[in-house]
This record gives sequence, structure tokens and C-alpha cells, in this order.
Amino acid sequence: MFTVFIAFILILFAILFIYIGSQLVFKLGLENRMREPAKSARESKAGAPKTCPVCAIKLLKGEQVSSSVFPTMDGKERIMHIKGCPYCLKNEMPRKRVCPVCLKTLSAKSYLVAKLYTRPGRDHVHVLGCVYCRKA
Repeated sequence: MFTVFIAFILILFAILFIYIGSQLVFKLGLENRMREPAKSARESKAGAPKTCPVCAIKLLKGEQVSSSVFPTMDGKERIMHIKGCPYCLKNEMPRKRVCPVCLKTLSAKSYLVAKLYTRPGRDHVHVLGCVYCRKA
């Protein structure tokens, strides 16, 4: 008789713990984080460090943005053409390419115009616009 009572109490505690655990999961929103696709976790704002300025995706370690830098006379600031990252340049499932200045959709052959400032220890890129809103 005593063992049946202890088994009944243990079953009640197990049901209580399962209920409290499920309420915590729903309150904290953990089920939504687990269901998010990996691509949306890499979304970022254009201008954030290690982010493609054309499609606003966070770049992983070793991934680079395709660009061309042109020399100037003073050497402090240079003109730069930013074509995009591997995700917005590849043909299969291309990402939406948008100018961060005028918000126009860019074609596959268009690029952003930027200035590259050389600083000690780190370079700084300032996007001026695309080929439609900025002529360099």
C-alpha cells in the first residue's frame, strides 16, 4: 500500500515538472528560436561590421566582399566599387541586392560606389551610393 502511494506521488511530481518546463519554454520563446531558419539568423543591417553592404548578410570568417579599389593622388581616401558578396553574386538563388542609400534594387552587373579611408590598423569604407544615385 505504501509503495503505491509513493508511486502516485512521483507521477504527480513528474506531471508537475513537465507542465512547469513547458510553460517556461513557451514563455521564453525557445521554440521560436529553434524553428527559425539559419539564413534569417545571419540577417543584419547594412553598415554593420562584417556585413555585405549590398544584400545585408553577415559574412562568415574568411568570406569577403568583391570590390575594386582605385588609387588617388593624396593616398588618404580612395574610390571603391563594391560588387557584392558570394551570396548576392552567385546565380543560383540570388539574394535581393539593394542600394543602402537610395533603396533601389540593383542588377547583377551594377555596383556600389564608396570611399575607402586608410587608417592605422584598420580601413574604413563609406558607401556613397549606387551607379544610379551616385556618379563617381
